[in-house]
Amino acid sequence: MLAAAVGLVGLLALGEQADGARPGLARVLAAGALIGVAADMKINYALFGLGLAWALRRSPARLAAAAAAGTAVVAPGYVWFGLPAVRALADRRDGVSADTFYRLLSFAPHWQSHVAPLAAVLVAATALLALRRMPAGASSRPAIRPALALSAAWLFFWPYQFAWYDVMIICLLLFYPASRLDWLVLARLTAGTIPTIPGNPPTIMVAGTSHLVIGFHNAAVYALVPLVLLGAAAGLVALCLSGRWNLGAPGGPPGVPPPGTARVARPGSAAPAGRVGAADRA
Repeated sequence: MLAAAVGLVGLLALGEQADGARPGLARVLAAGALIGVAADMKINYALFGLGLAWALRRSPARLAAAAAAGTAVVAPGYVWFGLPAVRALADRRDGVSADTFYRLLSFAPHWQSHVAPLAAVLVAATALLALRRMPAGASSRPAIRPALALSAAWLFFWPYQFAWYDVMIICLLLFYPASRLDWLVLARLTAGTIPTIPGNPPTIMVAGTSHLVIGFHNAAVYALVPLVLLGAAAGLVALCLSGRWNLGAPGGPPGVPPPGTARVARPGSAAPAGRVGAADRA
């Protein structure tokens, strides 16, 4: 939670910019340093740094300044702890956690060694798709949308996840009107919580445990939860391809676009200048 808060403050530190405007150097350095602090707490938040880099891609000098600020924060910890810190990350590169749809492959052990490469391809492809087709949201804050697109792709498709990781996308959705993406995130969060409920890992299934309890556990953890997570991932791709986000007015039902809300970003198109609604300024 603390990493999410610091990372979000880092994205917001970039400030609001009109079309074509560039943030000041002080804001860029603050954004890079704060996101570096978040990534130092939880390396997943390096994705916020990539979102920041995407927002600054047309200004190489500011991009380099943000990267330098973030690196200055993150690097000392890894230098101090050395190889053990790097190994702690590398050891999880092929890991499959309890709350992921890749658990469906547990019935085909020969696929286990291919999970990480497959997931990397899916994350990269979904990230590119989301960057092109995700709604503009807070269009005056250019780092929010790419951070959301990259975080969603990673959360929905990377095999090592826990339910509490979703806070990194929930905090970004605060800057978007209600949409169908909210329901996909809630479905993920609800389903992903089940396998990590204290007391239900298979190691406690000792002699004398009810067969009914064991059967329910296995059905939920090894079938129902992965299927829900797979459906949510497929739903994200479907929304990106169709553009049917069903954006709603703040406080209203989905499907009622708020006045001035930026339209869905389409390939080769840009949001109309000067039309930023209340939700975008939140």
